[in-house]
Amino acid sequence: MKMEDDYDQRYNNDEAEDITQDDVWAVISSYFEELGLVRQQIDSFDQFIDNTMQQVVDQSPDIEIRPESQHNPGLQPDFAEYKISFSQIYLGKPVMTEADGDTKPLLPKEARLRNLTYSAPLYVDVSKKAIKKGHDGEQVTEAQDFAKVFIGKVPIMLRSEYCTLYQNSEQDLTELGECPYDQGGYFIVNGTEKVLIAQEKMSTNHVYVFKKTQPNKYDYVAEVRSMPESQNRPPSTMFVRMLSRTSAKGGSSGQCIRATLPYIRTEIPIAIVFRALGFVDDKVILQHICYDFADTQMMELLRPSLEEAFVIQNQQVINL
Repeated sequence: MKMEDDYDQRYNNDEAEDITQDDVWAVISSYFEELGLVRQQIDSFDQFIDNTMQQVVDQSPDIEIRPESQHNPGLQPDFAEYKISFSQIYLGKPVMTEADGDTKPLLPKEARLRNLTYSAPLYVDVSKKAIKKGHDGEQVTEAQDFAKVFIGKVPIMLRSEYCTLYQNSEQDLTELGECPYDQGGYFIVNGTEKVLIAQEKMSTNHVYVFKKTQPNKYDYVAEVRSMPESQNRPPSTMFVRMLSRTSAKGGSSGQCIRATLPYIRTEIPIAIVFRALGFVDDKVILQHICYDFADTQMMELLRPSLEEAFVIQNQQVINL
């Protein structure tokens, strides 16, 4: 019990002390001494090779080849249909191929001197299915697998896990013609060192609300970029805007809320969006937006949006 009291006392004393500039710089110095200046670049590349590349292959649909009769276009021929699918990928070490066909390991120094790209071969397991009609008219499937098919080369970031220099000692680096103080984090393309510049962007699956400076057509604009966390697809952006009092028309306050959906240029009243999703009744829509019906201020803000969407009272699509 006394040990716990002593720990609590020390913890409270440490918590009461102010953090000085010297403390901050001590933490920063320790971070760079341990991880260096380019650790975020190397970790990002390793993550891409270890996980993202395989995820992209797994999420890619099969390639379907359906031959069409050249003499009778549009008719289904008796030729076989093919399905090509890709599964496991493999990345080798950086190599180079000489003019005589001989293959040997490629070092960064040699890539610089000979104007080569410091890259590694990429292989993938391929499955081919041929679907054709048998003698009795039924479909027959013939499968064939091809292991480790070469599909191209991937530039390798220096000092990453897939680099020849990975975890080499300073003496080894010197013998290989590399500077021991070079932290890597870049590529060598045609003998030239290339760096990927990091870019900042808005994170996905978060709602950002911006208050517009008046005079403006809108008072507030909400933006959300949606993307499945387990898939590598471009984000889908949706905007929700509240009209300002000066630009709005109709309604008690006139501040209608409208949404802009992907691939649709026209603004859609937010209540119509809910009805398109199957929430037809006004009360149900309010339950999804306003969690407390006693909040009269919120209810009054939503009134113009419900009045604007009064002309649409079901989920059916109407061709105007």
